[in-house]
Amino acid sequence: MYQKARLRAIHKTGLPSSTFPQVCPFTSEQVLDFEFLTEE
Repeated sequence: MYQKARLRAIHKTGLPSSTFPQVCPFTSEQVLDFEFLTEE
């Protein structure tokens, strides 16, 4: 899914592909953790 989302983001934003990492920088556990990126 990450690869598909990456390609979509490149297309929709018009930003260069180098803007988006080729491999998801987060683990599965981090992605599924609702509190992972929340601000305190």
